[in-house]
Amino acid sequence: QIPQLAIKDLQPQETKVYKIFLPEIVTKEMRDFGMEVTLTNGEKMYIEEKMFFTVVPYADENNKPVIDGKISPGEYSNETWLELSGAENVMLLDENTSYMGDDDLSAKATMKYDEDNLYMFIEVTDNIFFNESVDSQAWDGDGIQLGIAAESVTSGSNYCELGIALTPDGPQMYRYLTNNSKQIGMVDAGELQIVRDGTKTRYEFAIPWEEILPDKSVVKSGYRPKFAFLVNEDDGLGRNSYMEYSQVLGAIGTNKNVAYFSDMNLAD
Repeated sequence: QIPQLAIKDLQPQETKVYKIFLPEIVTKEMRDFGMEVTLTNGEKMYIEEKMFFTVVPYADENNKPVIDGKISPGEYSNETWLELSGAENVMLLDENTSYMGDDDLSAKATMKYDEDNLYMFIEVTDNIFFNESVDSQAWDGDGIQLGIAAESVTSGSNYCELGIALTPDGPQMYRYLTNNSKQIGMVDAGELQIVRDGTKTRYEFAIPWEEILPDKSVVKSGYRPKFAFLVNEDDGLGRNSYMEYSQVLGAIGTNKNVAYFSDMNLAD
């Protein structure tokens, strides 16, 4: 809990910036931020927002990830993992489906970048893996959907959406939405590896920026692309739910709207 902050000399229609020092954030998942504001006349209002700590470190020549579906010591930063769990992040699509906790479905992810690629590693915990679909239908089984938009986009479906799944034909990446000259369809650029091990499915890929942004020249420290991803769930009877990392649940899975995305902060 953050101590009370007294705001003085703030005039009507005036904007001031105040720094608030937060407790140490060990994992970089979404956090709910709530603030009660008491006005001088005694009126109270409550403001609630989601906060994101999606920091993406730079991958220099000596520490670029090896796309093999596993993590070696030092390959990714221990300080940039995103944790995704909890019923509040699950969209149930079948009235006969319920969320049974982290062992049923949860995920953690981390990223790096350079001038050419976005590197991402996602480990999904799922007690039952099932996907019998391929190509454009691979979303209908266990797998990932990833949305990336330019920093300047504030709403709508002007973003790149990729589906990433371990299918009967092997690991596949499919583009469902495009925000540049790239066509809808299978994506062969970059590297992709998906490994299933016990109850874990590990997705690792390097995707060129020109595949997911209108202009790769903007990629540098300080740039903040819009970003969201979801994990589809299929226990053998078709896609019955998904878990999503986004500002508003359903950003990709239901609404296809950048306004509900989070963002990623490209760092040094």
